[in-house]
Amino acid sequence: MPFYRYSLATQLSIVLLLVLVIASLTLGIYDYKREVENTRQAKLETLQAVSTSIVASIQEDLYQEDYIAVEQKLLGLEKIKEVASVLVHDNEGRIISELQRQPGGMLLPTYRYGKTEAHGCDEKIHVQEDETIITRHSIAFAGAPIACIDLQSDPEIINQVKNSILFELVKKLTVMLLITSVTIIVFLNYRLRALKTITDFSISLPRAASEKIEIDNAPREIHALMDVLNWAADEIKEQRISLLEQNEQLETRVSERTHELAEALEQAEEASQAKSIFLSQMSHELRTPMNCILGYGQLLEQQKKLLNDEQLDFVKEIVGAGWHLLGLISDILDLAKIESGKLSIELDEIRLDDVLQHSISQIKTLADGRGIEIIQNIASRDYMVRADPGRLKQVFLNLLSNAVKYNSDNGSITISVESTASTSIRIMISDTGGGIAESDIPKLFTSFERLNKAHIVEGTGIGLVITKNIVELMGGTIGVDSIPGQGATFWFELKRVD
Repeated sequence: MPFYRYSLATQLSIVLLLVLVIASLTLGIYDYKREVENTRQAKLETLQAVSTSIVASIQEDLYQEDYIAVEQKLLGLEKIKEVASVLVHDNEGRIISELQRQPGGMLLPTYRYGKTEAHGCDEKIHVQEDETIITRHSIAFAGAPIACIDLQSDPEIINQVKNSILFELVKKLTVMLLITSVTIIVFLNYRLRALKTITDFSISLPRAASEKIEIDNAPREIHALMDVLNWAADEIKEQRISLLEQNEQLETRVSERTHELAEALEQAEEASQAKSIFLSQMSHELRTPMNCILGYGQLLEQQKKLLNDEQLDFVKEIVGAGWHLLGLISDILDLAKIESGKLSIELDEIRLDDVLQHSISQIKTLADGRGIEIIQNIASRDYMVRADPGRLKQVFLNLLSNAVKYNSDNGSITISVESTASTSIRIMISDTGGGIAESDIPKLFTSFERLNKAHIVEGTGIGLVITKNIVELMGGTIGVDSIPGQGATFWFELKRVD
C-alpha cells in the first residue's frame, strides 16, 4: 500500500520514528567511529612504544652482529598481545630475524639470517584495511643506520573492539526505538481518535449511511468538519436515488440501441455477402459471352483475305476491347474472392528474377509503344522468395502496367530489387510520370477510387486494391513514395528464402 494511503497517526508515527532512527544512527556511527579511532590510536601508541624500547635494547647487538641475542630479546615481546609479528632486516633488505605469533599465542621464529626481500628502511606507519597496523623504525648505532625493525599488530584485537562497540550500539538503539515507538503510537492514537472517527464516517459516505456522526469533547475544527460531513451524507442519499432512476433509464436506452446496432450489423453483413455473391456470379456469367466474342474476333482476324484493311482494324478494336473487358471481369472476380476470403494463395519457394523477367517481357510491347525505357537495377539475380508464382506475376503486371499508363511519353521505368533485411526482399518500380499528391496517397488502395480522372486511362480503380491484398496474403507489405512532378515509386516486400 502506498505511504499516503495510511492513516495520519501511522504516517506521523513512521515519520517520527524515521527521524529518531536517523538521529540515533548518526550519533551511534559517530560514537562508533570515535571509539574505533581511539582504540586504533592506543594500539598504535603501544606499538610505537614497544618499537622504541626494543630498538634501544638490540641496537648494540645488531652492531656486533650477535643475532642470537637479538632474537632472544625479540622473544620477550611474546607477552605483548598487540604484537603479531616482528621482522628485523638490514639496510639492503636481508632478513636478520623474523618472528610470527602462532595460533597458540606463542611468538616463534619463522626465519633468520640472510634471506633477501624488498624491504626499505624508511620509517613509516601504515594501517591496512583489515585493521592491521604496521610500524617501521630505523635502527642506528653511533649515528649510522644499521638495520630496521617492522612490528605488525594483531587485527583481531581492534576487530573485537569494533564488534563489541557495534553490539552495544545496536542494543541501545533497539531498546530506545522500542520505548519511543510505543510512546509515539499510544500518544498519537489517543490525540487523533476524533480524526479517525471522522475518517471512518467519510469512508461510509458513498454508501449513504443513515447514522449521523457524533463526537464528544472534540475541538471546534472537528465539530465544524462533522457538520459538513453530516450535510454531505444527506445530499449523497438524495443524489443516489436520482442516479438509480437515471441508471435504469440509461440501461433501457443502451439495450435498445445495442439491439438496433446488432440488426444493422447483420444487415450490413448480409448486404456484403450478397454483393460478393453477385459480383462472383456476374463475373462468371460475363466470362462466357466474352470468351465467345474473343473467339469469333480472333477467327475474323485470321480471315485477312476476306476482309479489307478497314474491316481488319475494326476487328482488332473489337478483340482489344474484349481482352480489356475480360481483364476487368477477372479483376472484379478477384475482388469478390478477396472480400469473401476465398482468394487462394499457394506459397512456394521461387526464384524472383524468373517471374520478374517473364512479366517484363509481357509489358515491354506496351512500353515500347510509348517510347518508355525499362531499366533494371537488380542487386542479385539469385534472390529466392516465398510467394505464389501466379499471384506474384499478377502483382508485377499490375504495377508495371500502371507505371506505363501514368508515365510520360519517352520516359523510363526503373525496377530495383534489393535485400532490406536478413529476412526480406524489397522490389521497387519507379516511373517518371506526374507523381501523386500526398493527400491522394491514402486513396490509392481504395476500391473503385481513381486519381487523376481528367487523364484518360483505362481501368476501374481496383487493380491496386487487389495487388495490396495479394501481397499481404503472401506475408508481405506494400507502399508508395512520390514527389508530385517527379514520378512515383511503388514498392513491396516479400519474405526472403536463403
